[in-house]
Amino acid sequence: MAENTTATTKTAEAAAAAKNGSTRSAEAPVRAERTAAAKTAGAKVAPEAAKGAKAAPEAANAAKAEKTAKKEKSSRRKKQQGLLCDELSFAAAESYKLLRTNLLFALPEQECRIIGVTSSIRGEGKSTTSVNLAYTLAQTGKRVLLIDGDMRLPTIAQKLEMTSTPGLSNLLAGLSAERNCLRKSSYFDNWYILPAGDIPPNPSE
Repeated sequence: MAENTTATTKTAEAAAAAKNGSTRSAEAPVRAERTAAAKTAGAKVAPEAAKGAKAAPEAANAAKAEKTAKKEKSSRRKKQQGLLCDELSFAAAESYKLLRTNLLFALPEQECRIIGVTSSIRGEGKSTTSVNLAYTLAQTGKRVLLIDGDMRLPTIAQKLEMTSTPGLSNLLAGLSAERNCLRKSSYFDNWYILPAGDIPPNPSE
C-alpha cells in the first residue's frame, strides 16, 4: 500500500513538473514579444528625446532673441523720449511752432507747399526736425504728408514705430500702389507718412 502511495505521489509530481514546463514554454514567446516591444518603444523614445533635447536650445535662443529685441526697442524709446511730437519739452515745442510760423509766412500761397529738410552730413537731426515740423503743421488742421527720402539710412518709420515697407522706393519702381505705401499717423487723422521703403542697391541713382 505504501509503495502505491509513493508511486502515486511521484506520478503527481511528474505531472506537475510537466505542467510547469509546458507553462514556462508557453510563457517564453510572450516574454520574448514583451522584450521586443520594450526595445521598440525604447528605440522610439530615444529619437523623441533627441528631438526634445535639440528643440530646447532653439527655444532658448528664440526667447533670448525676443528679449534682446524688446530691450533694444525700449532703449530706442528711452533715447527718443522728449525729442518727438507730444513728448517735447515746452521750450522745444515752442521752437518748432516758431519755425512753423516763419515757414508759412515765407512760402508763397499755393495749394501744396513743399518743404525739404536736408543737411551735409549724417546725424544733424534731419529726421527729428522733419517729424516734429510735420507734427506742428498737422496741429493746425492742415493735411500733411511726411516723405522719407533717405534711401541710405531711413529712420522716420522707426521713430514713428511703423513698418518701413512698402514705401517711396517701391512706389517709384511701380511695385506698389500709392494706397499701400501711405501710413496714417497715430497722432492726427490729417497727418500721413510715406516711409522710404526697401533700400535700393543704388541709392545715389
